[in-house]
Amino acid sequence: MGKIKVGQCYLCGSIGEMTKEHVPPKFLSPKSPNSEFAFVSVCKKDNNINSHQESMFRDFVVTAAYSPDNKDTLAAYDAMMRNFTRNPTAQAILGKPNKDLLRVFSGMRKEALRTPAGIYLGTGVKISPAKDLDWKLILTKIAKSLHFLYTGEVVPSNYRISARFIEKIAFPEMFNMLGIHGRAGNFFHFKGGWPEEDKKSGLWYMVFYKKIGAEVMFLRPS
Repeated sequence: MGKIKVGQCYLCGSIGEMTKEHVPPKFLSPKSPNSEFAFVSVCKKDNNINSHQESMFRDFVVTAAYSPDNKDTLAAYDAMMRNFTRNPTAQAILGKPNKDLLRVFSGMRKEALRTPAGIYLGTGVKISPAKDLDWKLILTKIAKSLHFLYTGEVVPSNYRISARFIEKIAFPEMFNMLGIHGRAGNFFHFKGGWPEEDKKSGLWYMVFYKKIGAEVMFLRPS
């Protein structure tokens, strides 16, 4: 992305020459036009420090949300598959599959499928994050970019932060009370808000590919 001559990093709060970062991350929909994204400023140090974790996060959410009918996942899925097939000669000679492919497989397990009433439907595959994926870090980073975009505030390092995935993707009643809501294409939806007395605190609810929900909260130290 282009440079911002002088700005504030949304992650560390430093002031100086910055780079523009997509909100939400471009890796969620790499072929979507920039017009579907917002942008925040990020310093050179923080810009690419978590790029491998972001790639791993993409692999998890796109695998968990993928279906042939979900067109919003296709570009990210294609990017993941290109990564899996890099250096095919070495893989063939050494007989070693791509590490990122093995990481995705490590998160798969069989699970009984049941209706809301508990009726058994058969066996399916559940996708869980790999052990070395710091998904809380990436969820928090995305939420911090949203928070900075709407408040101009950097979340202090001493604030309490919680992040979790939510099984049910429909917005619970409590999230409907949040004042900010938006979307990027059909691949990312969000709601959020903050208390007037402390704009550095906040709650953000995000949905990836209309299927995977997540919640991140920033709270002032008690």
